[in-house]
Amino acid sequence: MILKLFSEKAYNRLRWDYLDDVLEKFGFGSKWRGWIHNCLHSSKGSILVNGSPTDEFHFRRGLKQGDPLSPFLFILVMESLHLSFQNVVDEGLFKGVSVGSSLQLSHLFYADDVIFMGQWSESNIITIVHALDCFHKASGLRMIACDFFLLASY
Repeated sequence: MILKLFSEKAYNRLRWDYLDDVLEKFGFGSKWRGWIHNCLHSSKGSILVNGSPTDEFHFRRGLKQGDPLSPFLFILVMESLHLSFQNVVDEGLFKGVSVGSSLQLSHLFYADDVIFMGQWSESNIITIVHALDCFHKASGLRMIACDFFLLASY
């Protein structure tokens, strides 16, 4: 089976406390994390209504599209999902696809896209759903299915 997903409103829903935890786990010091915290918490926005801007408001979560820092922070968050799922694979809870005698594929990531490849089984589906639910609850990011393929071998 091949399941292709993408992150719904990827930059808009990311929880800042989760991002800070990810940065800490990846070894960013308190000074760096403080700078990023200040960049996120000091940002303001307004909305144009009939050509006139509303009063400014503070953002509560998410990354700003167009901010040069946002893609790097988002990639670190997606790397945390990769590492979490790799732990699931390493524990034998998800069975990937064997390619040759020495390579097994289970998941691929590109920006906000994820592809899971594995044996068709109820346990594999339950594992993906559970892993993505945990990731959603922790990070605020929801993965949405866009393609599903079931390949048969004879």
